[in-house]
Amino acid sequence: MSTLLILFLAGTILTIGDLLAGRWIVSNSKNTYIAVLVSYMIGLNFLVWSYKFEDIAVASITMEIFNITTLTLAGIFLFKERITKTELAGICIGLIAVIILEIA
Repeated sequence: MSTLLILFLAGTILTIGDLLAGRWIVSNSKNTYIAVLVSYMIGLNFLVWSYKFEDIAVASITMEIFNITTLTLAGIFLFKERITKTELAGICIGLIAVIILEIA
């Protein structure tokens, strides 16, 4: 399995955990809280697994960029949030950074 795919899965699963955490804040449900913890543990497990194939710093940064990107997309499509051009530029720069890190 490709390291980028592992890190994308980690970032996406952490995004699911972030969204569940938002739901838990409103509902204060124990089941939702447990789902948040399980989601975070699975996402971080993928991150740690990627350390076998990638430097820790590069893997962590890559996973965070994927997490921020998927969380932003979730905000746009699920919550109808708007992002500014500056925020969009920041996300694009982050994705370009991931590409440069993977090429190096």
